Amino acid sequence: MGNPQCQPMIDTLALINNDLISIPLIIALKDLNKYKSAIYYLNNLRKIYPDNKEALSILSLIHSDTSFQNQHFDIHLAEQYFNKIIQLYPNDPQVYYNFGKHKQNISEYETALKLYDKNLQLNTNKNTYYQQYNKCDRGSNTHD
Repeated sequence: MGNPQCQPMIDTLALINNDLISIPLIIALKDLNKYKSAIYYLNNLRKIYPDNKEALSILSLIHSDTSFQNQHFDIHLAEQYFNKIIQLYPNDPQVYYNFGKHKQNISEYETALKLYDKNLQLNTNKNTYYQQYNKCDRGSNTHD
């Protein structure tokens, strides 16, 4: 769904559905780096479903994306979304991984390691997370 020609189709669907579109279509916008549109549709969705885990997760990922093309990077907003997801879904290992990755990206290695630890406690598929944990641990040791 990373095809730029998808944008007009998504806009048409949104128009037909009173500015509401499905999460997969919002993800397609995010993947196209159409963050402003994705945020708009996520906020519309949250007006109806304020605690929707997928919407909160995508918002946290958008606002924690440190890539140069993201004009919506906002540490505080990202952390508000991460904390909201943890409050609502404390047993979801993915949020701890994503939050840990965010903390690692902003060089808060100790906090990242704690979040990765929590992820490992909850997650049965540990290989990916051990790899990220090791990268973060190496990063924290270089800044002592």
